[in-house]
Amino acid sequence: MSTLSLAIAVLFALVAVDRLLLLCERRGWIYYRRSRRHSAGTALLNIEAFFQPSRQHVIQLRQDAELVREEDDKSGDVGTTPPRG
Repeated sequence: MSTLSLAIAVLFALVAVDRLLLLCERRGWIYYRRSRRHSAGTALLNIEAFFQPSRQHVIQLRQDAELVREEDDKSGDVGTTPPRG
């Protein structure tokens, strides 16, 4: 097999794996390229809670707001409120 054929085969395999991972991400099985990740922000908030325990209520409010934002993103109803009554 020539070098060019090998390079084309490797490129084809990488594209196929990329498409498979994107399909898995669309189905919600994994986070790959297009999903937002919030793990770094949560880790920093936990570090802040360790060093400043008096600010625990502020940290809890931030985490709750992040959870609500994630739920809104999943539901697709960003910025809308349910009708009253």
